[in-house]
Amino acid sequence: MREVDSSGPSRKHMRQAIETYPDAANEIKAWTAIVEVVRWHNFDEVRRTFKDADSVEGYVIFNIRHNRYRLVTIIHYAKTTPENANPRTCLHPILLDAQGIRQSEQLGQEIRKTTSTVLANPAEMIAHGAPHVIHNDAELEMYTDALFRLTALESPSSSEVEAIELLTLLVERYEQEHYSVPEADPVSVVRFLVEQQNLKQRDLIPRFGSESAVSMFMTGQRNLTLEQIRKLSARFKLPADIFIPKASVTPSQKRPAKGRSRSR
Repeated sequence: MREVDSSGPSRKHMRQAIETYPDAANEIKAWTAIVEVVRWHNFDEVRRTFKDADSVEGYVIFNIRHNRYRLVTIIHYAKTTPENANPRTCLHPILLDAQGIRQSEQLGQEIRKTTSTVLANPAEMIAHGAPHVIHNDAELEMYTDALFRLTALESPSSSEVEAIELLTLLVERYEQEHYSVPEADPVSVVRFLVEQQNLKQRDLIPRFGSESAVSMFMTGQRNLTLEQIRKLSARFKLPADIFIPKASVTPSQKRPAKGRSRSR
């Protein structure tokens, strides 16, 4: 069974997946770009963007490259208001090939084997003093394993919710510095959304104005206009920034997504 190592953090897995499965690199980068800006409150909202996503025993499974791969994730959904909720696709995403898909019934058991006992009760640690800043990969693995167990709880206590938020801040801070995922270009994002929503290129004509305009963008011959960006944002219900090449966004234009932690 071929899969990305399931013992590390999410961005580390994405980097490994891009290197291990180069034919899926654009899709992985597009998926990462999308899930970092969305705010899901339940699985129905996931399905609005990813029509073929499945929910299986607490895992949310995304199809990549027309079912050639499976991206298996845990999602911590927002449970309160958009202002203070921070839903995340988090921890132990594993990219499976066709052989791995056939053996997916073993997935839950394999993931649970990675949990660590060093941070067995992060909620208690919150009550007696917050965990420290992560300094190396060994600490990162311990913190992500603890966070994995907490986000798997069906009804976490207030202390456990606080532990989730704090550990997430610490993990994201370290991951962003050491395991950043290459940016997805707008063409890859649109292609990925077309695949995920079972669309055809011609379905984009109302957003581009003509079939030739769709074709020229999809082949990299023309950039999106501001009007096309606005229409794509409305069509896919995603922030407009995701359709703008990152190199063309100035620091003053870049704003943290609503509800994101300050460490992002």
